[in-house]
Amino acid sequence: TTAAHAAALRMRPPLWPGFVAAAAGAAAALLTSPPLGVAAAVVVGVSLMCFATVPFSSRSVAAAESTARFAAVLANQATVSRTVTEALARAAPLIDGPVGVAARALVDDCRSIGVEAAAQRFAERVATPAASWLADVIGIAAAGGGQWAPIMAVLETEAAEVATTARHFHRHVAATLNQLGVATLLGAGIVVGAALLNPESWTWLTAGDGAGIALAMAAVAALTSWKLLSGAWEVLR
Repeated sequence: TTAAHAAALRMRPPLWPGFVAAAAGAAAALLTSPPLGVAAAVVVGVSLMCFATVPFSSRSVAAAESTARFAAVLANQATVSRTVTEALARAAPLIDGPVGVAARALVDDCRSIGVEAAAQRFAERVATPAASWLADVIGIAAAGGGQWAPIMAVLETEAAEVATTARHFHRHVAATLNQLGVATLLGAGIVVGAALLNPESWTWLTAGDGAGIALAMAAVAALTSWKLLSGAWEVLR
């Protein structure tokens, strides 16, 4: 759906770690050598991307939990409310956080632009897969009258599973990215610090062989981190 596409576009890796990494690499290249500049850019970029991913995961968990709560309340209201708009009006005030704000805006939009358009706007505001599914169900409900309660019951289960998956992912994967970022920076810092203590070591590190080894180590770290980061963002999308 259009809402799902918009959600995928919003939940994408940030660009600022790349800009900071490029600046750090350029500075390191000017102060030392081009290979060390590339290595510095890789180390900084990997570390910052690890740090930047964790808040995205936290927001994803919060949004998934709130969306699951909204789906549960709406599923209950679907069995007792006469219309979709009535069910939404009763359910929206019970939801907290950004999803609650979007749910209350959904109720207002239903009155001004219609239920289906309002549902798609809700999905774009929340930008989670469960919100997109919920928007589709609300649209179906608006067209199909009272035949949406069974669908909402299924969606309630699906949204709860998405929230559980998001919590599990954040606990076991995303939270470790901070440790990976710190370890990458710390490893690079130890190498540079040790070299600075010995002029001969510093000369070797900034020369051809040493710089080449540093670049190779940075490449290995990047490849290792990339596998974890790409998997993390695939889940976040």
